[in-house]
Amino acid sequence: MRENLIASLDIGTTKVCCIIAGEGKNGNLSVLSYGVAESEAFASHNLININKLSQAVEEAVQKAKAKIEAEIEDLIVNISGEHITGLRYKNYVTIVNDEREIGENDLKRLKLELKSLKIPVDKEIVHVLPEEYIIDGQGGITDPIGISGNKLEAASYVVMANKTNLNDITKAVEKAGYKVGSFVLSQIATSAAVLEENEKDLGVLLIDIGGLTTDIIVIHRKTIKLTKVYNIGGNRVTADVREALGIITEDAESLKRVYGYATQSALVKEEMIPIKGFGARRDSTITVSLLTDIINARLVELFKMIDADLRALGVKNKIKAGIIVTGGGAMIKGCTELIEEVFGMPAKIGFPSDKFTGHLNEIEKPEFATALGLLEKVQDMKINDENESARPAKGKPKKEKSKSDSYKDQPGKIKGMIDGFKKFFNDL
Repeated sequence: MRENLIASLDIGTTKVCCIIAGEGKNGNLSVLSYGVAESEAFASHNLININKLSQAVEEAVQKAKAKIEAEIEDLIVNISGEHITGLRYKNYVTIVNDEREIGENDLKRLKLELKSLKIPVDKEIVHVLPEEYIIDGQGGITDPIGISGNKLEAASYVVMANKTNLNDITKAVEKAGYKVGSFVLSQIATSAAVLEENEKDLGVLLIDIGGLTTDIIVIHRKTIKLTKVYNIGGNRVTADVREALGIITEDAESLKRVYGYATQSALVKEEMIPIKGFGARRDSTITVSLLTDIINARLVELFKMIDADLRALGVKNKIKAGIIVTGGGAMIKGCTELIEEVFGMPAKIGFPSDKFTGHLNEIEKPEFATALGLLEKVQDMKINDENESARPAKGKPKKEKSKSDSYKDQPGKIKGMIDGFKKFFNDL
């Protein structure tokens, strides 16, 4: 029986992935096995069927366990959705020992004070991420242990999620026969897998295009500046192709993956694509450029929404290292070229980094980035031991402002374009 194993569970909107890893050489995690199961438990980002999710969880974990004959109980599970909120929180303690040297107990006191943080009754804290420590007014300190001072402050980013959402995911996992060891925000996990430390320091935008949704995170000076979820993913693009060409979903997905481009500027050569007939409709052909126009319309809508939010929230100017795109939707040919066109900054596809060793041949791909990143340890101040006690500190939360432009007219434009494609194709 293998020991000291760690297992992650990436609950996506269209699939569930489990990865099991152990300790490898040089302290790196060694991937031992993985399992993937299709899921129909979500509509958009909303969980609509706990039983279906539980079945997908059980299937994915069983596949991973069977490959190495391992037993797994606890899973590190991702959490995402529009219900995720964040706030910045600053608290402090006075150093009371004779040497005025900051020690572990002082950090413990800062951590325990978080119990007094007032949050909405329907929310639960998922992460408390320390951004910097301040000693007697001097900031930018990442590790205060051993430094002398009279007053120790901590500036942290607090991530919260709806209790109902967390409870529903927990029920599904437990129904499958496992336990949730901890929850990790999807964007944090993905960034741990694909981003380099210098990118996080300079300022980077990570875009994770999933099946039904797209997650983003902006990190600058190694602190989170923005996280958000958009209800557009790769499946929406597939649906556009299906509607415009009047074909079944499976054929639309195949056309998108094999022949599709995100932008005309990335198109290598024009060619005719065979379209399989369905029902009374005969086999026919379309051009690659026509298919590209269909795909391009939806992706431009998505990227313009993101760009507008970055501008409105004042964080676009912090992105000095460019844009990293990952997830299954990132594999559409020309995706990075389109991103560069819309955002006006360099972009590249994010692949899991060399932090991982082992059996990576099949999963060293963008769509497995979140599951791999869940295996990485998060530097978190969240309280896990309810029996801890210490002298409370003082603090006051500061809510983040949020602003987003309206896109009420954009769906109408996309629908009109698709209707035009349908009319063109029906006239063939």
